[in-house]
Parts: sequence; C-alpha cells; structure tokens
Amino acid sequence: MKKRLTQFDLLKFFAMFLICMMHFFQRFYNQYSYLNTIYFALPYSIALGLFFFTGGYFIKHPSSLKELGYYILKTIIIYLVPAYLFTCLSILTLPQYSDHNFGYWMMILYRYTDTFYWYFLVACFINIPIAIFYYLSTLIWKNDFRKEKVFRWLLILVGLIAYSGIFIAIYNRSFNEIGPKCLSSDMVLYYAPIVMLGFSVKLFKEEIKDNHAKRLVNLLLTLLTFAIWISVVIIYQNNWYDGLSGSFFDIFYRFLGTLSGVIFFYQIAKYISKYEAIKKIATLGQYSGPYYLLSVYFVRLIYDYVEDYLPTTYIWYEHIFVIMSSLLFSAICLFITIILVKFPYTDILLFGKFTRYKELPYFHRKERS
Repeated sequence: MKKRLTQFDLLKFFAMFLICMMHFFQRFYNQYSYLNTIYFALPYSIALGLFFFTGGYFIKHPSSLKELGYYILKTIIIYLVPAYLFTCLSILTLPQYSDHNFGYWMMILYRYTDTFYWYFLVACFINIPIAIFYYLSTLIWKNDFRKEKVFRWLLILVGLIAYSGIFIAIYNRSFNEIGPKCLSSDMVLYYAPIVMLGFSVKLFKEEIKDNHAKRLVNLLLTLLTFAIWISVVIIYQNNWYDGLSGSFFDIFYRFLGTLSGVIFFYQIAKYISKYEAIKKIATLGQYSGPYYLLSVYFVRLIYDYVEDYLPTTYIWYEHIFVIMSSLLFSAICLFITIILVKFPYTDILLFGKFTRYKELPYFHRKERS
C-alpha cells in the first residue's frame, strides 16, 4: 500500500474543507456581497493554492519514456475524464444550465473554462510539462547530486517559463475572440509558480538537514508568511476573485498573499502532523479530488432550488443557520464521497481511478486461476 504523508494529506483536507465552505457561502450569501468580504478572500486566497502545491510535490520524477508516458496517461485519465464527466452531468441535470443547449455550454467550457471544473484542467496543463522537462533534464544530467539537481531545476524553470508563453498570449488576447479565461489561462499563470514550489520542495527536501538553524528559519518563515498573507488579504479583500484578472499589481499582490498563505499552512501542517489525532483527520485528505467534484455539483444542485428564497439581509440566527447548514453539507458530501470511492465500480466510472480494475470480480477470478 502506498505510504501516505500526513502533512500533505492535511493540506488537502484543509483545502477541500475551505473550498466546500467557500462555494456554499458564495451561493447562500450571493445577495450579501459575499465576494467583497474578507470571509471570501481568506479561504479563496489559499484553498486552491494548497491543492496545487500538494499536486506539485507529487509530480512524477520519470527516468524513462515508459514512466513518463504512464504518468501523462494516468494524469489525463484521473484529472480530465472525471472533470468532463461532471461537467456533462451538470449541464444535463442542473436547471441553471437549461436555458441553452449542450453545444452552447461546450463552447463556454472552452472560452470560459472556470465556469466548470477548471482546477483539473489547470493541474494537467502544469503538472505534465514539469514532468516532461524533468525527464529531459535526466538525459543531460545523469547523477542525482546537489549540483545536478540545481541544473535540472533551472532547466525545468526555463522550460516552464517558455511554455507559459502560450498562456500569456491567450491572456493578452493575442487570438481573435478568446481572452484570459480561455483554457483557464489566467489560472495557469497564477498557480504555475505554486506548483513549481511544491515540486522544488520535493526535489531538494533531502538536501536540507534537520538542525537548530533549520528549525529557527522555519519558525521565522512561519511568522513572516502569516503576517504577509493576513496583511494582503485585509488590504485587498474586496473582489479578490476579479483582482486575479486585473492589473499587474492587483494580481501580484494577491499572488504574494496566496504564496505566503500556502507556505504558512505547509509550515503549520509540519508542526501538527506528528499528533495521532491529526493523523487520523488528515487521512480524509485522500478523498480531496472526488470530494471537490461532488461538493461543487451538489452545492449547485441545492442552490437551484433555494435561490428564490434567499434573503438580501440576514438576522443573527439566520447566519447561524447558514453556518450549521454548511457544516452539515460538508459532512454529508464527505460521507457520500467515501462510499463512492470505496466501491471500485463507482471509483473507476466517476473518478477515473482505472488502477482499481484489479479489484473487479472478473480480474479476481483470472488471478486465482
């Protein structure tokens, strides 16, 4: 069985919880200018960043074409197939998409990818090229010493910057009738450095020895990143989402906040992951991908039926009701996710976990024979 890393499972648990709460509040407080509050900026500034950081850490370091090909195929199947499936499911079953036909929404999916499950597409666009550039670097530097790692890292960085030119051109509207959100180009450019940070942590982790100086640096880094993250969120809390597609400095300051917040949560995860109770909670992070798909689908489904009944202002007990409802909703989504993941049929069909085919009855009988 694959050994799980508590601190990264914990980061994914934080991310999935924050994203679920954020989507829930975003819809139930839609008349309350929720997008312009710090209660939206706080989770949105880090939730997806935590996902991309952990994804970067687990990017494959392929040493052969076979390993690289398998990683690319596995990434496409696990990320893109479920995302497209849930996109089609949303279009065909949710009332909010009934005003246009299927072809129209497929066009929207291309031009404004963040309308649906853009996270998975962005992860593919970033993770796969980094793995390719790593493989190319192994053809030049065969050894795995510190100096060779630095040269590999530089080659990957240069390759990623050059590759990003495609999305920079899309973002700058260099092509007719497509703009920053086509193929989630704005999100690729925003999160690529955070993925690269996660990848770099894995690449150089063994080179940094544990000693008193390292522990002191970690403490100072934790305090500094927390201060930067909170300061940026407080100052730029208004319309955080739209700010990601604004002027250079609007984006840069928010990116600085996201980067600092991700590093802060990574440091905190390292500190608390040694406790047994935390380890048990962190195991829920392994369901983060399927949970994201299901929670977004279900919150959209619920919103379609309650939209007309939402108040423009809330009394104190209505705030409590929304908060308690969001916690209950999160727990129910997690319960359903665990059930669907436990069965190999639903895990394969809904979430693309093709590696579980060996657990199907036919293959069990074949192995016994």
